[in-house]
Amino acid sequence: MRPVLITFTFETLFPLLIILALLSHGIALCINKRHGNTKKVPEKIITYINSMRSLGNTLFILAAVVLVAFKALGMEQLPLHSYGLMLAVAFLSAIGLAERRAPLENIAPRDIGILSIGIIVAALIGSRLFYHLFEVPPKNLLDIFAVWRGGLVVYGGIICAVATVWVMMVRRKMPVGATFDVFSAPLALGIFLGRIGCFFAGCCYGNATEHICGMVFPKDAQVYGHLHNIVARASENPETYSMIPPNFVEHITAQNYDLVPVHPTQLYESLLALAGFFLILLFYKKKGFNGETFLWVLGYYAIIRFFLETMRIDTPHNLFLGSFSLSQAIGLIALPVIIGVIIFGRIRARALSAHNA
Repeated sequence: MRPVLITFTFETLFPLLIILALLSHGIALCINKRHGNTKKVPEKIITYINSMRSLGNTLFILAAVVLVAFKALGMEQLPLHSYGLMLAVAFLSAIGLAERRAPLENIAPRDIGILSIGIIVAALIGSRLFYHLFEVPPKNLLDIFAVWRGGLVVYGGIICAVATVWVMMVRRKMPVGATFDVFSAPLALGIFLGRIGCFFAGCCYGNATEHICGMVFPKDAQVYGHLHNIVARASENPETYSMIPPNFVEHITAQNYDLVPVHPTQLYESLLALAGFFLILLFYKKKGFNGETFLWVLGYYAIIRFFLETMRIDTPHNLFLGSFSLSQAIGLIALPVIIGVIIFGRIRARALSAHNA
C-alpha cells in the first residue's frame, strides 16, 4: 500500500500535462493527415485517432485543474497519489474501450469521445458532491477540490454522469439506449480499476475479520486509526463497536495491528466488477432492447455494493431507516426500479417484435 507515488510542483506538472496533451492531439492530426487522402479509412485507425484526441482533451482538463489548484487555491506542491493515478487510468481505459465498442451500435467513436468529456467532469463533481453532502462536510475551500485525497462516492459520480450524458445525447440526437449500452462494459472496467486505487490508498476499508480473506494492512493505514477510535469511544457508538469481532478488541486497544486482519473490501469490489465486465462481454448480444446491458451493470452493482457495505466501517450506516448507508439506500431504491424497467422493456420489445412479424 503506497498512497503517494511522487510529488509535483506547478513548474513541472503543468507544462508536462500541456506537452502530453499537445502530443496526443499532434499524433491524432498526423495519422488523420496520413490517411485523409484514402477513400476509406479503416475503422481501427478512426478509433485510434479518436482515442488520442480524447486523451489529449482529458490532459487539457487535468492541466486546467492543476492551474486552479496552484494559482487560485495557493497550493505549493501536488503529490501524485496512487488513488488519483488509478482513477485517471480507470477513466482513460473506460473511454478507450467505449470508443472501440461504439461501432457495435453504429455510433461514431468521435461522438463517444465528446461525451466522455462530460462524463469525466460530471463524475468528479457528482462523486465529490455526494461525499460532502452526505458523509464529510468540507473544512475549507481546498477540501472541496482535493479529489486526489480520496473522498469520492461512486454512486454520486454515476448519477451525475448519467444525467449529464443523457442531456448531451439528446442535444446531439444520439440513440440514448444504444449509447448507454456502449458504456456498460467500460463502466464495470472503470470500477475494477478505480477500486484498485482505493486499495493502494487504504480508503473504502472493511471491518476487522477472522475470515480467511482478511488482510493485515500497514500500521499507519486509515482503517486501524478508525478501529482504535471506535474501541476508545465504544460508549458513544455501541452499534458500530458491536460490529468489531470481540477477539480483536484487546489487540486494537494495544495497537497490535499486525494481529488485526481486515476485509479488503476494495479488492472484493474490484474483482466482482471484473466479473461483471466479462459477463457483459459474454451476454451483450442477448439484450432484449437498447439500454438493457447498462441497466444490468447498474443492477449488478447495486447488489454487490449493498452486501459489501455490510463489511465496511468507513461510512455512516444510519442515513436510511436507521441502519443503512448512503450507498445501500440508493441501491434499495434503484434496484426495484431497474428490475421493473428491464421487465417492461423486455415485454415492450417482444410486443413490438410480434407486431412487426
